[in-house]
Amino acid sequence: MVQTEKFLFVTDRDLDKAATENAKSALQRGEIPPSFAKDSDETRRQVQSGEQALFTLRIIDIFEEDGDAVSIFLDGVPYGEIQLSHSGATLTLALKRNAEAHLRIVATHDGGGGVTFGAASSLGEVLTRVMAVGDSEEWTISCK
Repeated sequence: MVQTEKFLFVTDRDLDKAATENAKSALQRGEIPPSFAKDSDETRRQVQSGEQALFTLRIIDIFEEDGDAVSIFLDGVPYGEIQLSHSGATLTLALKRNAEAHLRIVATHDGGGGVTFGAASSLGEVLTRVMAVGDSEEWTISCK
C-alpha cells in the first residue's frame, strides 16, 4: 500500500454557519443530528460549545468520471464513502479552529485507470495521485 501526506487549508470562508448553528441548536436540545451519529461525545460537546465548527470542502473527480469511490476518515473516525463525479459533492467536517485534523482517503472502487479526485477549499485545492484500490493518502487539514 502506498501512502503520501498532503496539506489542505480552510478558513472562515469555508465555514458553514447555518449548518454549525443548526447542529449547535439540535445538540443543545439533546438531539444528535444524523451527520454526528459517528462522532464522539467530545466532538459533539465541542460543536455545541463552539470550540468546533462545520467546514465544507468540495470533492470532485478530476479525470475520467468512471465510478471511482473513496472512503473518508477524519482523525481515524469513518466519515463514509463518496462516489466521485465531475459535478462533485460536498464534504462537511467538524473542525477546531487554529488546529489541525487528519483526513485519510482510501480508494475503494476503481472504475478504470485508477482512482483520482480533488478537494477544494477557499484557499486552493489538493489533488490525489492515481491510486489503486486499497491505496490511501493522508491529508492534514489546517483550520485557520
